[in-house]
Amino acid sequence: MAFNRFRWGIISRITGIGLSLFLIFFLVLNTDYVFLLIFIIFVFVFMVFNLIHYQEVVNREIARFFRSIENDDFTQTFSFNKYGSAFRELSESFSQVTERFLKLRAEKEENFQYLQTIIQHIETGVIAFRSGGEIELINSAAKRLFGITQLRHLDMLDNIAKELAHTIKSLKPGEKTLLKFEKNGIMMHIAVNTTRFKLLSRTYTLLSLQDIKSEIERERMAKELEIARQIQQRLFPHENPQVPGFDIAGLCIPALEVGGDYFDFIPDEKGKLGLVIGDVSGKGLPASIYMTLTKGIFQSHANENIHPKILLSRINRFIYQSVEKNIFITLYFAVLDPQSKELTLARAGHLPALYYQKEKNQLAAIEPKGIGVGLERGEIFDKNIDSLSIHMKPGDWLIFYTDGFSEARNKSNQEYGDKRLQEFIKNHLTVSSAALIDQLVQDVLTFTASTSLSDDMTMIAIRAK
Repeated sequence: MAFNRFRWGIISRITGIGLSLFLIFFLVLNTDYVFLLIFIIFVFVFMVFNLIHYQEVVNREIARFFRSIENDDFTQTFSFNKYGSAFRELSESFSQVTERFLKLRAEKEENFQYLQTIIQHIETGVIAFRSGGEIELINSAAKRLFGITQLRHLDMLDNIAKELAHTIKSLKPGEKTLLKFEKNGIMMHIAVNTTRFKLLSRTYTLLSLQDIKSEIERERMAKELEIARQIQQRLFPHENPQVPGFDIAGLCIPALEVGGDYFDFIPDEKGKLGLVIGDVSGKGLPASIYMTLTKGIFQSHANENIHPKILLSRINRFIYQSVEKNIFITLYFAVLDPQSKELTLARAGHLPALYYQKEKNQLAAIEPKGIGVGLERGEIFDKNIDSLSIHMKPGDWLIFYTDGFSEARNKSNQEYGDKRLQEFIKNHLTVSSAALIDQLVQDVLTFTASTSLSDDMTMIAIRAK
């Protein structure tokens, strides 16, 4: 509509010019109207200049409007009201366009601020720089990685490590590398991924930076733990003992790479067999170290034919002097005499053993009095430890175990429990000792399903034949 009015404004001025020309020719032919001729000529000149000015004003305003868009400058106003009502609608249209651009710019700035906020709060370092090395964007995580507060140009990284800026600049799009440099006496390992993009005809390089020192440390620790696991597994008996008249088996399954459970078979020169099972308080590598220490103590007394109660007293004194005061060990130690079928045992705070008597068809828990090793210097320990002897007949069983079996939990946080454990054993007394342990382990793992083990599982099973 505004342009239609503009068109009519042009037509009216051209029409005025045409009429002025007609009157000039008419008056030239009639020389009596000299003054009127001069006036008409003046009107003609005025109309020509008015048409030129009318066109140029509009062109200048329109050009100024487009320049403001090009320069992203929306502080200017555009009003054509002084040029007549024909341009009022054009003025309103320009104002609407300006408001729309202002709104779009505000939305773009909000989105940019939102993106900036996200980038500043992510843990991965981010740096964007131009082809010359000028930093366009750097987040807090990247500053922490390099130990800096500001970074205006990539070359400033050379103050941290020689050739660091050159290394980064030479990266190709999609290339990955590992930056190694020392910061405050600590060797840093930073994984770098790079990509390039264009924005407003400028080329930028975007770096994502991640400190992988912790991953390297975890990998190193995993390797060391694997070595420790292999060493610990070698400390356990490699095969089950062959004792006339008895079927004996043992097994230990650590909950972690290494554990604090311990079992062992210790034969002596007189043909007797020592059996020991223990559980060090705590888990993981510290517990496994104390377990290894305990094994060494037992092995050092292997051929001394010492009564189980006396040996546990000696071990208590040594452990109390050697380990931290918040560490203790529960133990069961038994000595089996194959000739007399006698099993003499003593307990230091460990879980009850399960004794099945075939004659009575009864499975009972036996727990001689005793407290954990390492809790007390010796006086109280010696007064509170008893021993007992069992004469095992064919078909009788004696089972030692750690709480990794009874306290195993499923995803509903239910315990496997002592009752379930005893019921399983009573229903599997016709198999071998090794088979009983294997089947019980599978039953516990089925019960826990996808839940990881909360503690080591260790067991020794003895069946009299």
